[in-house]
Amino acid sequence: MLKRLPWLLFAAAVSMACAASLLSIWAADAWLADLAVNFRLQYCAIALLAVPVLAWRRSLPLAAAALLTLALNATPVMAYFEADPMAVAAAAAVGRGDAVASPAPPPRGALPAATDGAVPLRIASANVLFLNSDYAAVTAWARRTRPDVLLFLEATAAWRRGLGPLEAEYPHVQYVTDRSHHGLLLLSRWPLADVVTRPATERQMRPVVFATLSKQGARLRLAAMHATWPMRPAIARQRQRDLDALAAEAARRGPLPFVGIGDLNISPFSPHYPRMLQAGGLRSAAAGRGWQPTWPAMFLPLGIQIDHALVSPGVEVRAFERGPANGSDHRPIVVDVLIPKIQV
Repeated sequence: MLKRLPWLLFAAAVSMACAASLLSIWAADAWLADLAVNFRLQYCAIALLAVPVLAWRRSLPLAAAALLTLALNATPVMAYFEADPMAVAAAAAVGRGDAVASPAPPPRGALPAATDGAVPLRIASANVLFLNSDYAAVTAWARRTRPDVLLFLEATAAWRRGLGPLEAEYPHVQYVTDRSHHGLLLLSRWPLADVVTRPATERQMRPVVFATLSKQGARLRLAAMHATWPMRPAIARQRQRDLDALAAEAARRGPLPFVGIGDLNISPFSPHYPRMLQAGGLRSAAAGRGWQPTWPAMFLPLGIQIDHALVSPGVEVRAFERGPANGSDHRPIVVDVLIPKIQV
């Protein structure tokens, strides 16, 4: 039995990858399927490794399962590495008969022409993990990174005290909490105005920070959010309300450029992700930059990207990168953008 254990584990992995891939077909309608769909890259990797082994062993049923796994996932995975994130949804819909709309173009007049001299802005976001207490490592990373705007998620009262030295360097501070471990700490070197910490129509949402940032004559509508973790049907529906609120804030930004950032608890493979982008007129700052897993930081072979920076048309993305985990289960993200000066 012990001699057969490696083969049994291998066969189980192939079978589970195939079953999860089949389940992913219903990701748009079922919360469990939506969880399964996030790991398409891993299913492809298992199948690619399995096919030659199974061909050598002439295990036809498992070989068929591996080939089916590839058939269900290869096209969405290839689309993931393209610059257009909507391609992921279109590819995933092949074979289901779903109609996937192209991103709607912004309304005429919604994006006035930018003046010369777009303004550079660096924004960083880190889910620090409320159970973590490595305040010194996070503070050192923030100082090395030197962003204009810093967002910390799961910022408890202890974390705010631990990050207190940074507040002396960032004069504009917004801290909101639900009296649990879902606090948001937003630090900015530049003024913030028109701040909203909870959308008027969504009283049950976790805290958010929506604000207008001004830097050197350029203005930006900034949205910071930690969307709900969708591990049960009810909270999966709440996650959707969170994402809808983010998209609605982006859609109502008027002439201002927009950046939304945070832990959205959704990967680009979920059908709800491109729908959010389309509803808000947004694109991913990481699109076309390869595999960018941010969670779980302690075991990246299972990694998926659930920490995102989303930008509106007119915002040029110059760089997107991930930082060290610093004791968290997430890796932070850093995005460099150019903000146009808008003639309103």
